[in-house]
Amino acid sequence: MIKRSTRARLGHLSLILLGLAGGLAYLGAITRPATVGAVPIQQTDPQIGFTSTSFTVVENQGPAVIQVQINRTPDAGETIVVEYLTLPGTAIPGQDYTTTTGQLTFSNSTQTTQSFNVPIINNATSNQTNRTVNLVLRLVSGEATLATGQATLTITDDDPTPTPTIRPTAATGTPIFVDLSEPNDTLEEAYEVQPDAAAICQLTLWPPGDLDFYRFAVKSGTFYQLTTSDLSPGIDTCLLYPSPRPRDRTRYRMPSSA
Repeated sequence: MIKRSTRARLGHLSLILLGLAGGLAYLGAITRPATVGAVPIQQTDPQIGFTSTSFTVVENQGPAVIQVQINRTPDAGETIVVEYLTLPGTAIPGQDYTTTTGQLTFSNSTQTTQSFNVPIINNATSNQTNRTVNLVLRLVSGEATLATGQATLTITDDDPTPTPTIRPTAATGTPIFVDLSEPNDTLEEAYEVQPDAAAICQLTLWPPGDLDFYRFAVKSGTFYQLTTSDLSPGIDTCLLYPSPRPRDRTRYRMPSSA
């Protein structure tokens, strides 16, 4: 009886010890991750910049909308301010676009993507190539990393390309639509005339879409009056001034009389 009782107690004791060991192991399993979780997670600064390195706008569809984005919302109470500005590329300020500068502010209560506008000037000068504007972003204040701080805005021309005038050949002879000043379908091919020159009278615009260009020299301090007459519907006369280079030209409408 005594031996049996001893065995039973020993067996019961061993069960208690095993249970205690399992409990200790379980406690150890739940306390170890708590120690790891107490180590703070390192966060990197937000990254901010243009959403793209290139933007495009058609000349007559401005303004150009330029987007700036931050990759995560700033922490509560944190404010990040960036400054944007335009710098000349091949486009000319005041002729192709309006110089633009300003600031954008990002916080936990603002959108992660914001934008600003670059006004585009529709100068109605034909035969222009694409022109570019340089976009620059600068970090003013706040804990952030400047990601894409430079981009390019391309302005595409919307004006029609002059329709080439058909040239006479030996087989066709000289059609009635060819005038003495041809070829003068581009600004670079402009026909040079003098004031009161008879050669500029009775000119023909053909085929439809034809543009004819003329140039003349004037004396400083002398006033000139320019008029066009007997215009058909749809014909518009423009004065490009000055034009030392193809892109340095401003468009004015000439007075006309019926």
